[in-house]
Parts: sequence; structure tokens; C-alpha cells
Amino acid sequence: MPIARQLLQTTDRAFNIIMSQSFGAQLIKKFALPKILRFMWRNDAVKQGFFKRVSQIDISYRHSPINLHLSHAHKVKAGDRLPYLKLYDEKKQIETDLHAWCSKPGFTMIILGRLAEFDLLAFARWITHFYGAGLNFFYLPPSDRNQHVFDAFEIKTEHVKTLVIRPDNYIGFMSDTTDIDIINNYMQNTTGLIRLKSS
Repeated sequence: MPIARQLLQTTDRAFNIIMSQSFGAQLIKKFALPKILRFMWRNDAVKQGFFKRVSQIDISYRHSPINLHLSHAHKVKAGDRLPYLKLYDEKKQIETDLHAWCSKPGFTMIILGRLAEFDLLAFARWITHFYGAGLNFFYLPPSDRNQHVFDAFEIKTEHVKTLVIRPDNYIGFMSDTTDIDIINNYMQNTTGLIRLKSS
């Protein structure tokens, strides 16, 4: 709600200035505004800030109870929008990106780091058994081609990181472990994703 209020206030102010027929507003629009805009568009930082504001990708929910941050990472945290990072899919042997991985309906769990094949199979079975298509799963082992992804999430050598990405491309869960019980608790009690009934 605070984010919605802030967005509405910003758009309302801009709309009121544009639509105003007052003498002062007309002077500003005719003479001052073009000069201000020309000056602003020369500054890359201003352009980037304006784009993030208008596109709403700068919104963060870090302090919301719908997130769980169990990581030492400081650059990107649970509640932030998933950064757009290109990567090399080791399994499919193709170039892709994190947003493409999260394009399917539902939540997406991504494990970054080295896992034993037994652990990967355990995750796949757990997801299939309890969540089905409601939780998509991707795994990215460390490699030179994907080091920038590991750097972005501040993953040290031989460490792992688990992310759960919400359907709106925001990080809901981030942990420096791959503990199924903790992830399951988040999925059950925070996301509201209903577990499939055991047969």
C-alpha cells in the first residue's frame, strides 16, 4: 500500500501539471520544461533513474513479511526484483537469462552452486511430489561462463544459494543453504502455495 500511494501521488502530480491551464503552468510547459528535459536527458544517471521509476522496476519489498532473507548477501536481497542476468544453461547448452527461466507460470526455485546428483534428484522428487507445476526448478553449477551471476549474488567459492522467485519476478526467498525443510516452510506459510496431497 505505501508503494501504491507513492506511485499514485507521483502520477497525480505529473498529470495535474500537464493538464493545468493556469498561466504559470503554461509558462513552465512552454519555456522551462523543454530546457529541463534536455538537460536531464544528457545525464545517464538521471535517465536510468527516470526509467526505473516509470517502469516500476526500482520498487523493493525488502521489509515486507512476504519475503524471507536468510543470506549474507547485501547487493541483492529477498524483496528485490530479480536482476536481469544473462547466463549459459549448462544442461541445455544454450545462452539464456534468469528472467527467461522465470517466465513459466508459478514460482521458480533456482539453486546456484555445486550440488551432488543425489541432492538434485531429491529436490526434483520433492517438487514433483508436493508442488507439481506450481514450482519450477532450475540449477546453475559454477563455471567461468556464469561467474558474473555468482558475483551478483555474492556467492563464495564452494558455497550455494537458493532463490525462490515469485510470479511477479521478485525474489521472495533467499538462503545460503539448500535446506528443504526451510524452503518448504516458506512455500507453505508465506507464499500460500498449496501442497499437493500425498498419494
